[in-house]
Amino acid sequence: MRIHLIRHAVPVVDRTVPASEWVLAGDQPGLTRLARGLGRVTERGWWLSSPEPKARATASALTGRQVATDPALVEMRRGRADLTGAQFVAAVTRALAHPGEPALEGWETAASVADRVCAAAVTACVRAHAGAATDLVLVGHGTAWTVLIAGLTGTDPDIAAWRRLQLPDHCVLTGDAGGAWQLTSGWLAARS
Repeated sequence: MRIHLIRHAVPVVDRTVPASEWVLAGDQPGLTRLARGLGRVTERGWWLSSPEPKARATASALTGRQVATDPALVEMRRGRADLTGAQFVAAVTRALAHPGEPALEGWETAASVADRVCAAAVTACVRAHAGAATDLVLVGHGTAWTVLIAGLTGTDPDIAAWRRLQLPDHCVLTGDAGGAWQLTSGWLAARS
């Protein structure tokens, strides 16, 4: 079985609301390229999205339909929205390097994110497999997917890969719901 992880497309950044409420920006040429690259996975895969608007809209743009959501697939919960780009990168880097500690006050730990997204992904794999779908496609967020990959493959979070992620982006893991997973196709950004 394969799990396709798709990071959402470019959102409209509005610092007056939490990032979990951001919507997609207008023109998205990256989505068109990604849709071409996914090919038949769009039709055959079992799709599940984070309920955040930017993830749901990305899934809908790629499939042409509404996709089921799972609240466990939301991004790492973060308290502050007023960080500069450099402060944000430093905080996420700290969160990934020290998964048991919150990067900043009010932030969810990377370990907590890993627990919830890994459980949701494995549950979704079982459902997708039972439904005879060959691929599971999860649409969500960069930090959540970074800790999911680490959790499923038994490795440390790849901070360098997280820093290179694009909007949107895509990678593939191969394995089974029993726990033997490997990253078989890294993030598109890393391959460009």
